[in-house]
Amino acid sequence: MTGDISWNINAELECLDWHIDPATGDIATTGSLESAVIISLFTDKRAPETWTRTEDKRGWCLHDADDEYEMGSLLWTLWYIPTQTTDDYTNLVKGMVEDSLRWLIDEDIVQTIDVTVTMVTTDACQITINLIQPTESSQYSYMWSPSAISGEQSGSIGGIIS
Repeated sequence: MTGDISWNINAELECLDWHIDPATGDIATTGSLESAVIISLFTDKRAPETWTRTEDKRGWCLHDADDEYEMGSLLWTLWYIPTQTTDDYTNLVKGMVEDSLRWLIDEDIVQTIDVTVTMVTTDACQITINLIQPTESSQYSYMWSPSAISGEQSGSIGGIIS
């Protein structure tokens, strides 16, 4: 695959931006599945109808009810879901990540997705994703913390993509 947008993760500012090629001044590209992973994880999937913790069920603005897949993840719901044990939390995050990336298997883009979630602090975890394709594999790693930023509920990301 070629032509995917290359991204910069700024953990200090807790933001994500396109990488600009200093030689050309254009948005840099890469041959990875980076954009697919980032959009799948860090856009808000609409909460199920049974969701009652907030009135706003969020969701991707371009989602159509007739679409086969709903883009995004439910990671945002972790701001409202208390977990009792580390295993509960890591299993919940792992399931949400796998669900958000399942379309990559359904569309035959990758053969296998392996997700590992490890608690780094009491409220932050390391998400490691291995995407296995027929001729290569890719690994992506992110820090996730459902933390409050500037008084508003906002998850934070940071990490490196390899």
